[in-house]
Amino acid sequence: MTDATFVHAVVRAPRPVAPAVMGAVSELAPWLALAGRSGIGWASDEVPVILAGDPESALAARVAAAGGEVERVIRLVATVRPTDIEPPELVGGVVALRTFEVAESDAAEFVELSAAAWPTFEELYAARVLGLFRQSDPAAHLTFLLATWYDSLSEWERSREAVGAQSGPASDAGRRFRRRREITLRTQVRIGVPL
Repeated sequence: MTDATFVHAVVRAPRPVAPAVMGAVSELAPWLALAGRSGIGWASDEVPVILAGDPESALAARVAAAGGEVERVIRLVATVRPTDIEPPELVGGVVALRTFEVAESDAAEFVELSAAAWPTFEELYAARVLGLFRQSDPAAHLTFLLATWYDSLSEWERSREAVGAQSGPASDAGRRFRRRREITLRTQVRIGVPL
């Protein structure tokens, strides 16, 4: 586990200035950046990024200078993954960013269930959990952000079977995922293509 802090931001990169905005984001060496326009659940001009450290003011200044804007910023703390601030090496595929809202009293169990299910999940699917972050800013409920890489959108779709698995190799992971779903108050997933 690491105490590393991260920032999750959604950058608006309107078409005429998109290359300049993308260049400004790249200069900050993001931990993860996705092309929203090629994904699911993002507006065509949105670029979701996760940056290590506390680069919020630098991000806003660079993006504004390039003609874009930063729409949302959420401060995050890594849980069991990632264990450092090195960006993951990704070749192709898609990344699912899923948020979960849970009660503070269920937060530790949520993290334990997730971490215990991942080894089987990653063995059975062409997927890799990149990080599970918790929101560091106070809110009514605790929000987690899970970043998972899949080698394709069809593999993400296929992996949905793990939640319902009652028998076979995925059953243990399925049991944990079902319990995690029980303690989740609200969840949402968006998928993008790594830049």
